[in-house]
Amino acid sequence: MPAPMYICEVCGKEFCSWNPKPRFCSVLCKARAQVKNTTVSCPGCGKLFQVKPYRLDPKRCPSGKPACSRACWIEYHRKLRTFQCPICGRTFTPKRKELGQKYCSKRCMGIAYMQNALSSTLYASDFTPLLRKVVRLLFEGHCALCGKPARSVHHIDADKSNNGYGNLTLLCKSCHMHVHRNFASYIGYFTEHDLTASVKLQPNHKCLDSLLQI
Repeated sequence: MPAPMYICEVCGKEFCSWNPKPRFCSVLCKARAQVKNTTVSCPGCGKLFQVKPYRLDPKRCPSGKPACSRACWIEYHRKLRTFQCPICGRTFTPKRKELGQKYCSKRCMGIAYMQNALSSTLYASDFTPLLRKVVRLLFEGHCALCGKPARSVHHIDADKSNNGYGNLTLLCKSCHMHVHRNFASYIGYFTEHDLTASVKLQPNHKCLDSLLQI
């Protein structure tokens, strides 16, 4: 005589058992039934659905808001990453590799950089091409940090009006960008290591004859 058939109260599957009035087909379904579900609202579509308490754990769900489906989860996170371009006002979603993107396109980014450049402090009138040429001659056209060919004259204290030789040095493009990104680390570096133009400007310098001919 075969065992009687029953229907599991959790998964709805049919199973056979000799136990009187069984409710669950397995230990897993029994454990699931003992944990009470929590009713939450889907952040994507707003529909109410039930979830297990462990899905509200921040370690398992960093956003703390589980969705009813993968489509709603994608839509919810897309809205979280929707920004407004400060130049044209267009709303956009940055790419996965560019989560720190502020502008919707390279055109708007260029316009913003031009506006920042015009609004920033301009160079003083005494920062002339002749002065830049003198600094390049003092360093013999080589970067003060890496020794590679260089043309960028850098203001050590970032004050564009301070064009004394003690505040100028020569850097290549790569080192110039690195110094500006890590400006706090290089405030006293050039002075301590004698990498300023004033140190190079001395009577016995081999480029002095070239400087006097300018």
